[in-house]
Amino acid sequence: MLEDLPLLQALVLWDLDNVTCLSSSLDQRKPLSPSLRLLEMEGMKKLEKWTHAAVNSSTMLSPVLEKLYIEDCRNIILLDESLQHPLVRLHISKCENLEYVRSIQGLTCLQYLDIISCPSLLEIPDLHNERCALKELTVGI
Repeated sequence: MLEDLPLLQALVLWDLDNVTCLSSSLDQRKPLSPSLRLLEMEGMKKLEKWTHAAVNSSTMLSPVLEKLYIEDCRNIILLDESLQHPLVRLHISKCENLEYVRSIQGLTCLQYLDIISCPSLLEIPDLHNERCALKELTVGI
């Protein structure tokens, strides 16, 4: 459905309590929307994963995604951002079961990283990268 909106730049998904997974597109090689710059997901209490993509990879959502907000998505356990893309802001909060945020090194444009109220988080991502653009880091339980 969203692949039919190639100019879509912002997508906000709120309180979709029964959604358990998001599909990037019917064609596994294409992103959800090639122009999507902002994705906000809030109150998706049963969301566990994105399918038809690398595990939860925002590159399959959009190759130009700049801002990703994930809030109160309690069932997400792993975010794996292993490919390079221009994500500037990553905000994750109230994801009670989130254990890992991996491979942040590929996010060379990332300037703002917030991980807040994620009590199951087992480790903070490795931020040692000579190409790191990080300006602000907020971590709190």
